[in-house]
Amino acid sequence: MTELPKFHDGHLDGLRILDDHTVQLFLRDVGRKPFTLELSGVTRMGIWEVREGNILFDLVVRGSAEATPEDLTMLALGNTEGADMAYLSQLRESNLKMLEINASYGARGLVVFETYELRAAGASA
Repeated sequence: MTELPKFHDGHLDGLRILDDHTVQLFLRDVGRKPFTLELSGVTRMGIWEVREGNILFDLVVRGSAEATPEDLTMLALGNTEGADMAYLSQLRESNLKMLEINASYGARGLVVFETYELRAAGASA
C-alpha cells in the first residue's frame, strides 16, 4: 500500500463508482498535481456536501477496529440499536479499512474498503 501524502488545502475533483466494488477519487494536492485514489473492495460509502471547489482538510485512513457510532452516522446508518450496531460490531472485527474525508469546504465522507492504491495522474496501474 502507498502512504497517502498530505492533501491539506487540496481538492476532491470527483469520483467514479465502478461495478466491481471499486471507487476512484480524483484529487489534486495544494500544488494542483492530480492523483487518482482507487479504493477496492468497497462495502459502504457515504459522501455528501459536494460543492464546487471541495477543499480538503485531510484524508485519513484508519483500521475498522477504530470504528465508532459516529461513523455509522457518516454512513447514514445512525441507529444505535439493532442491525446498525450489529454492523458496527462486525466492522470492528473485520480487516477492512476506512477512508475519512474531512473538508475545509465541501465534500465530506467515509468509505469502508479493503485496499487502496494512489497514482499520480497519467501513471499506469
